[in-house]
Amino acid sequence: MGWYVVGVSLALVGEFLFIACMERVLGNIARGEPSQMRRALAAQLLAVVGFVCVIVGSAVVPAAFP
Repeated sequence: MGWYVVGVSLALVGEFLFIACMERVLGNIARGEPSQMRRALAAQLLAVVGFVCVIVGSAVVPAAFP
């Protein structure tokens, strides 16, 4: 049961991180300000981390119930 909680929590945190960061990336790109591009890249990297968290969390949940 503990792994199930870890997997679901990781997936949820990853999903929220991905959504928030991609919203920021698209907003920064739409503005087109050069000073915002570095922030957009950082947010995009965090979005990738969030997406990986979703994948890992989704893989942990089925493994919790053999």
